[in-house]
Amino acid sequence: MRSDSFHNRLGIVVFLLGLSTLFVFYRLISLQFNLKAAEVAVGGPGNFQMVRPPRGRIFDRNGELLATNAVFYEVGIDYDSVLYGDENEDGNIDEFDRRIALKNIAMELSSLIDMSYESLQKLVLDDMSVDGTQLSYKKLKAYLEPELAPDLERQMQQLYDGDHGPKITPEFAEQISLILNGDYDERVEPILGVQLQRLVEAYGQDLDLELRQHIWALLSGKYGHTLRSITVRPVLLRTYPNGPLAGHILGLVLYNQTGYYGVEGYYDDILGGDTERVFVSIIPLDVGTELQTDANADVYLTIDREIQFLAEQVLTESIQEYEAESGMMLVGDPTTGDILAIASVPGFDPNDIEAVITDTENVGRNPAVSEQFEPGSVFKVITMAAALESGIFSRYSSYFDTGIFEYGGIVVRNWDLKAHDHQDMTGLLARSLNVGAATLSTTLGPKQYYDHLQAFGIGRLTHVDIQGEETGSLRRPGDPDWHDADLATNSFGQGLAVTGLQMLTAVSAVANDGVIMQPHLLQEIRDGDMVYTAKPKILGNPISREVANTLTDMLTASLQTETSHSKALVDGYKLAGKTGTAQIPMPYGYDTERTMASFIGWGPVDQPRFIIYVKLDAPQTSQWGSSTAAPTFAKMVERLVIHMEIPPEEIRQRLASDR
Repeated sequence: MRSDSFHNRLGIVVFLLGLSTLFVFYRLISLQFNLKAAEVAVGGPGNFQMVRPPRGRIFDRNGELLATNAVFYEVGIDYDSVLYGDENEDGNIDEFDRRIALKNIAMELSSLIDMSYESLQKLVLDDMSVDGTQLSYKKLKAYLEPELAPDLERQMQQLYDGDHGPKITPEFAEQISLILNGDYDERVEPILGVQLQRLVEAYGQDLDLELRQHIWALLSGKYGHTLRSITVRPVLLRTYPNGPLAGHILGLVLYNQTGYYGVEGYYDDILGGDTERVFVSIIPLDVGTELQTDANADVYLTIDREIQFLAEQVLTESIQEYEAESGMMLVGDPTTGDILAIASVPGFDPNDIEAVITDTENVGRNPAVSEQFEPGSVFKVITMAAALESGIFSRYSSYFDTGIFEYGGIVVRNWDLKAHDHQDMTGLLARSLNVGAATLSTTLGPKQYYDHLQAFGIGRLTHVDIQGEETGSLRRPGDPDWHDADLATNSFGQGLAVTGLQMLTAVSAVANDGVIMQPHLLQEIRDGDMVYTAKPKILGNPISREVANTLTDMLTASLQTETSHSKALVDGYKLAGKTGTAQIPMPYGYDTERTMASFIGWGPVDQPRFIIYVKLDAPQTSQWGSSTAAPTFAKMVERLVIHMEIPPEEIRQRLASDR
């Protein structure tokens, strides 16, 4: 009984092992069959590779293309197919013959792919891998422009797919004629030649004898043997049709098709998708488009390409005019959180991967979200908002400005080192008085003042959809490095740090009835028939509508009272805003020679369509924001209202009264 049970179990085990063996055998045959079927389908040998499908495209809010894909061609050398010459008695290739053959290849190829002979010679002669083994394949050039690929793909396909055998189309005959007459771009010779060689080998007897002889003569005499080891493989690369425009926003895609910072990095899972198993030909110089598979979802941004262009243009002009080291300009819609433009100078071209990844100091950084700095006097907008919201101060409150304010063991002075006697709150903003700002913050006290700053998002991420955002820096009572003096200096933007986007987002609350909207770049994701539309999101409500409107009136009036020297105003438009000039902190203290000039403003004040933040680093012609950043703001507004079709105030009021 026990013996029968043992034999039964043994039989089951043997049966299962046999079934497993059959399954493995079946999979091996299936794999070979699939590989062979793929070879037949594409007309030649090859192998399967895991590749990512084409990345989704990126568009601006109006459907203008910002990022797409293109098939380029990777040029390489197949060492196994190089004709080195006769073997010696040991059955090896003579080193001299090997080097001569490889040098000939470098010489022939250098004139075809716009690469120096010296560079190619180094590459092809170095045919050993890092572990000292002989290489069978090596990439020589990552990019061969698509226009250098053969123009015979469609005609070739017609020949192979013909119902009645091969046929010569008029277009194909014309291409052959051009080759035979030498009337073609010489850089595509090897590519065209091998395509013809494959055609002759496959359908030689069906071609006209004279034509066949001409083709063979061309192939064997020109490059039939020298370049037979050169491979041209299709690779899918990311391209940016607008060059450096919006480079810091978009980020870039590395050689492995992975998104790197910016939108490309943040939405890599959506744009890049999963890898796929595709068949890739290994025939030398067999160029095809096997990598063309279904693309992933497309992403539409809130960016307006024209506004982005204007921002970069105006910022570049101002940096040159005021001899600044660098700068940034952000443009947003305060009512929705839509980011319309982010310009940073210097910028970069995402098409030039090598230049970007070798810039180790700035690689992967969008200054608008990753650069932290002391904001200076533009921060007085936040301090005044906190003071008005507290109820302790109103727009009509006043104080006596002595030009000096002592607090926490330091002495605060006005930027002009003068006393300004009796001042109301609008005068404080118009004259950008440090003593007045410190009076407000110290009167509120640490808890109330810092609670207000936190409500505005200072020292916190905005969670914008760009990789690399920094939090800024805000010390509070209880922190080991906070001092009483910080309460005074923070009021005018010193001793704390923000990013450009944080500053834009915080002040947007004043322009938007006290409500902070989350800044965002995503407008839509489109995947076939499915569309996801991003919805505006409220981050907070740090001040009431009444306080926001009051402060807007004050900032509008403060510009109007400065008409004798204010350069932020634009004729016909009612704008609100504030200048800023910040000292640049250094390890030894503040730099006495260099400043950071800024301006933040919005308009039209009754129905805001835009808010703009400008920052210029170390301008040389003038250190003051009122003389550099303010006119930069005005110049941008002048161009922006035309693009956005915003009529002047007088016309807007007339149109409103006619409704």
